[in-house]
Amino acid sequence: MSGGVILAIATGVVLCAGLVWWRVDRFGRRGGRRTAELLYAGLVDITPEVIIGVDDAQRVIVFNRSAEELFGYRAEDVLGQPLDRLLPKRFVEAHRSHVNTFAAGPETGRRMNERGQISGRRKDGTEFQAEASIAKQLINGRIMFMVILRDVSERERVVQALRESEQRFREFAENIQEVFWMGNPDQNRIVYASPAYATIWGGDGQQLYTAPGAWLEAIHPDDRERVRGAIAKHQPSGRYDEEYRIVRPDGEVRWIRDRAFPVQDESGRRSRVVGIAEDVTERRGMEQAVHRAAFYDALTALPNRNLLYDRLHAVIRESRRTGKVLALLLMDLDHFREINDTLGHSRGDLLLQQLGERLRKVMFDRDFVARLGGDEFAV
Repeated sequence: MSGGVILAIATGVVLCAGLVWWRVDRFGRRGGRRTAELLYAGLVDITPEVIIGVDDAQRVIVFNRSAEELFGYRAEDVLGQPLDRLLPKRFVEAHRSHVNTFAAGPETGRRMNERGQISGRRKDGTEFQAEASIAKQLINGRIMFMVILRDVSERERVVQALRESEQRFREFAENIQEVFWMGNPDQNRIVYASPAYATIWGGDGQQLYTAPGAWLEAIHPDDRERVRGAIAKHQPSGRYDEEYRIVRPDGEVRWIRDRAFPVQDESGRRSRVVGIAEDVTERRGMEQAVHRAAFYDALTALPNRNLLYDRLHAVIRESRRTGKVLALLLMDLDHFREINDTLGHSRGDLLLQQLGERLRKVMFDRDFVARLGGDEFAV
């Protein structure tokens, strides 16, 4: 896929925190809920990941501090403006049609770098490469988009240098945070691992040279066979891209993104397999936080209206296909306003939490409980 196409898709997707702000405005009337949402909004603003929001008119509505640092714009200079100013000019003409295609399609999101890298343009006109996690939602009848963006320009320059010279590779590899590694053509022996291995894995990198299985042994047991199978499957090409968990010697679990590609000698034969392994634990945690904010109620931890709609559509389709009967139960609390007015909003929040927990306990596993907002629930 060309850079223009990739960028065009991502432009329709750059909204992460915008959904949170919408939700604060609409559902954040109660003390406990609003406090939780505002705390999340603060998290979005201080995260090192770039978060940008775009509405259905393709205008920027969220631009966090990391976005300011990456693009060189102040938020007030970008908010409300067309997304075009953040794109290389050669891609501007094509991007809107790709955004519309993504908006109309069945996909609701794409994980980091699922469709390759995108290109962006800074205020000074320079361009950079980035990876993005993308999602879209229907909010109040309007399609909204969100993205977590990561600048990978420096890393890509390092990878290119690796392809050109192993010596230059070492010079870069020993001074970056990611683990750069090299294996033999059959991928059964590690011949080099950069010092970052000790930092991320928490072990002695020298053991990789004497005990090649140490790399796989550190992988979480639930992920190990999957990774082993992926390496075997892609062994002929020498390429793979996997995310998995590792268990450090101290018991801490970290998420790793590991990519490999072949290096050929002058005759065209594969002489090495080289790879990049990076710690993506923070990014995975951020993606999970964004998902929870988008699909779960902050006060009761129940699914919210958005997740209910998704589940309801799926069950209706299944019912039409199988002929099975389904039921939808809507409920609210009588005199709830009186509780808030007489005992305070904190007591009202506690009542909502207790009701949510009791509903969970009396439902079967196949049933689905959601909070619609206020004192309204659905089963």
